[in-house]
Amino acid sequence: MKKPDTAHQAAWLAACLTALYTLCLLAISLWRNDGTFVYALDDPYIHLDLAKQIATTGVYGVNPGEISSPSSSILWPFLLVPFALTPFFVYMPFIIGLVSAAASAAVLVRLCPPGMNKAGSTALDRKSVV
Repeated sequence: MKKPDTAHQAAWLAACLTALYTLCLLAISLWRNDGTFVYALDDPYIHLDLAKQIATTGVYGVNPGEISSPSSSILWPFLLVPFALTPFFVYMPFIIGLVSAAASAAVLVRLCPPGMNKAGSTALDRKSVV
């Protein structure tokens, strides 16, 4: 029988905990806002509008027929374009951010040295000599 890879398990756990924490914050936010999903900043709304404009007119700009650079990020609107005509379009910045945060947590855990996770448990097992 193959021994389970502890680094893989730790990375999976980090990704799941990050996603769980974020989804708990989402639930609290929806509860506090009477079920209304909102973004705290205006940037997601700008990116959503720009992505919808690119999808419907092919123009990179907020006004139809007027090419401009209204966004703080060039990549985000293009990541959102494939979802511009779907009913869950407004949630896509959140979903992409959630997946990216979980993947980042998993990568960071995998980059930790192998003995790093044992250091905390060893320190907790020692008896105080005070």
